[in-house]
Amino acid sequence: MAADPLGPIDLVASLKDIDRPLPAQPADIAASVDPSTEARVVAELDAALQVANDCLEVRADLVADVKAKLQDPDYLNARVIERIAERIQGPFGP
Repeated sequence: MAADPLGPIDLVASLKDIDRPLPAQPADIAASVDPSTEARVVAELDAALQVANDCLEVRADLVADVKAKLQDPDYLNARVIERIAERIQGPFGP
């Protein structure tokens, strides 16, 4: 077999180097992130503030009014219990 000026005779031999893995790159120390303690505290406070803002408002005057009604023995009668049951059952259907 004579040497061919256009390339090797064995075509598979020229493809063997293609699948060779690249050498591992050294880890870049500057790419790692280490937040400070202050940054962690600020992030936790921000998350807690977001949760508090997403909650519905609790009105102390309405809570006190309901507590007073529940203490009254005449408030919980059959008509009130029936209305409460209907309001609870409403979203679930008849």
